[in-house]
Amino acid sequence: MVLRRLSGKTENTAPVLTLITQFGGGKTHTLTALLHLAQGGEGAQEYPRVSELIKGK
Repeated sequence: MVLRRLSGKTENTAPVLTLITQFGGGKTHTLTALLHLAQGGEGAQEYPRVSELIKGK
């Protein structure tokens, strides 16, 4: 959903996403990864496994 939103597709995507996990559930790591993907733009596809993530695999 986040990748769709970042690519400009707003249908069926919430503008705000809430991450609810217990302590140690990975919220900070998830947000950091999303930040790097967003800042990397098209070049982020070169990161390991990102192309598979974008293709939905």
